[in-house]
Amino acid sequence: MHGDAALPAGHFMALISHTIVQFTHYGVLPLPATEQDRLITGGVSAFLRAYRAG
Repeated sequence: MHGDAALPAGHFMALISHTIVQFTHYGVLPLPATEQDRLITGGVSAFLRAYRAG
């Protein structure tokens, strides 16, 4: 995966946005800011675990 920035970038975007898109029905329903923060933080944490140097 080294040298292929597009793949991890796509994974990152999916991890931080997919659940929010689903929960809000593509932005139709509101989602409290605290819930958005929780979901984004979880996505960032998952990304960092998956792509940490090792």
